[in-house]
Amino acid sequence: MEISSSIKTYIRLAARVLGCTLVVMFALVAMQTQAHAAPAATLSIPVEQIFTGSDVQQERGFDYSLARLDASYPLPLGYVGDSYTFVLTGTGAQMIGPITFSNSGLYTYEIRSVETDSEELSVDSRIYTVIIAVRNTEGGFSAEIYAVYVQSSADSEKIKTDQIIFEKEDLRVLEDTDGEDPDPIPTPPPPGTITNDQRPSQGPKTGDYAEPLTMLLAMAISATLAFFALALIYMDRKGEKESEKIRELIMT
Repeated sequence: MEISSSIKTYIRLAARVLGCTLVVMFALVAMQTQAHAAPAATLSIPVEQIFTGSDVQQERGFDYSLARLDASYPLPLGYVGDSYTFVLTGTGAQMIGPITFSNSGLYTYEIRSVETDSEELSVDSRIYTVIIAVRNTEGGFSAEIYAVYVQSSADSEKIKTDQIIFEKEDLRVLEDTDGEDPDPIPTPPPPGTITNDQRPSQGPKTGDYAEPLTMLLAMAISATLAFFALALIYMDRKGEKESEKIRELIMT
């Protein structure tokens, strides 16, 4: 009887330990399930296009590319390979996405125009680098744009910016219907050439071209020289008369 009581006691103790173990295991599984079931974060990227040109050109769409810099980064639905192509029409802003993130970390993307320059269209070649920060919060994940950098070419230096803006210009608005410049820039005349606009309204009657101010200045200088010449002659004659008077006084 004593042996059977001991066995029962051990069985009861083992059952309690097993029950506690199962409770802990179920709790851990529930916690992991809740962690994996945390809602993912979604984010859309604002991109603006400024178009200068005719209404006909603004009606067509222009292609852009959103490329991920790592194959593990998510992209919007409809992507091909490592890039997602979207279209902007006319002047305005559009939200590109959404992009769904299920893990925390930093995600880097590049946005650029797929169009190229042509005789009729000038295309903005700037490249935008977008860094998205995803954080794990109590209610799930949160995603936000951490920083945006822009560069005019692949070899230029990156500069931090606040907006993603692409500019396009229809070059045909600079020409008229005949293909000529409506406001042509006049070709300057060769050096030393005197045009009709440069001649004074009135000139000397002899037909020679001269500036009135220059002629007046020359006349003033001539009059001054003549005055000084007359003054010198007068002083010279006055001196001779005084010298004659002195000689007469001496002789007498």
